Amino acid sequence: MIGKAIVALVFLIAVNMTSAQDLACQRDCFAVEAFSAANVHRIRSLGADPPGVHELAWQQTGPMLFMVSDVFFEYDKPGSRELLVWKIFEDPNREGGAGTGGRGFATGEFTHLAVTSDKLIAGTDAGSLSFWELRGIWERLGESFLYEIPVSDGAISELLLHPSQEWLLVVLNSSRLFRFDLESLRASEIELGTGENRAFQAWAFSDDGLLLAAAGSGSIRIWETDAWEAWQPRPLSGESVAGLMFTDDDSQLIVLAETLIHRWSLSEKDLGFMRVLPSHPSKRPCLIKAGDISPDGSLLMTIDNCYQTRAWDLEADEELFLPQLHFSEHHRVGQVAQFSPDGRYLATGRRYFWGLFIVNELVYRGIVYR
Repeated sequence: MIGKAIVALVFLIAVNMTSAQDLACQRDCFAVEAFSAANVHRIRSLGADPPGVHELAWQQTGPMLFMVSDVFFEYDKPGSRELLVWKIFEDPNREGGAGTGGRGFATGEFTHLAVTSDKLIAGTDAGSLSFWELRGIWERLGESFLYEIPVSDGAISELLLHPSQEWLLVVLNSSRLFRFDLESLRASEIELGTGENRAFQAWAFSDDGLLLAAAGSGSIRIWETDAWEAWQPRPLSGESVAGLMFTDDDSQLIVLAETLIHRWSLSEKDLGFMRVLPSHPSKRPCLIKAGDISPDGSLLMTIDNCYQTRAWDLEADEELFLPQLHFSEHHRVGQVAQFSPDGRYLATGRRYFWGLFIVNELVYRGIVYR
């Protein structure tokens, strides 16, 4: 409900400096350094709390995180989901060091989120887009709602902001595509000409915005976004695809398919399979549910349906063994994972709770412990 305060808290769990199995940070533990494959061995958790999370989206600048969650109280409207904004407080001089505070500001049939430089956009099960103004959203939640615009009949199953920030890709019912212009606020359907009714589970734009990738129903496809010319589709083993991510130079595509991490090459309008990244022998081969690549392009973090949080070195093409993740007590199925734009935070959402990870930077009496 608009303006309803859900929870405000500061949480930091004491760290055991002598045990590599302890996962949480003490006071004065700050996210100073961005994640990379070289420093992920210092990963720590800032803790975890309800509610369960279905979707995450970071503010492009500043430490705010938006989420679609389960409604917190039983008397709220059944079947609805809550929109919440969480703010990360970083102040070395305050008691407890760092922490987060959260507020709910809307309840409805929300599905996916997109964040532009000045707006938060939420898709709904009714095929519409709701807009909020970002400026001052933390201080005046009830005044920040702008408008709701219908796109088409059906549930919005994906929202992707084009790298130009001029338009949104809106996917309805996992198959119908629309281009929503953010200046005119009008939607136009994109005809891909696949000749078949395929449901896609994962979508991604290349960094330059010239390519769109989609995967699902046993295949992977690429389109050029200027004229929507299609490349030759390629078969993909397994039915479940949890994510697609282009590498920094747009020359390769990382695919989270079933229990495996695939690399595909992109050249001369052709998509070619390269290899599967080997997993660490200590890890169980579980269905990957979500993942994200660090902004520097060297590290992939994934979560799965066996409660595992896993780290993959994309430069060495291998999984890393991190004791503090291996012995994590976060026994919930993973649902979403996303790095902050500056790479200093990794937010993960699971059934019943969500949490933040950082690269440990413990400061005590002016001394930095790593």
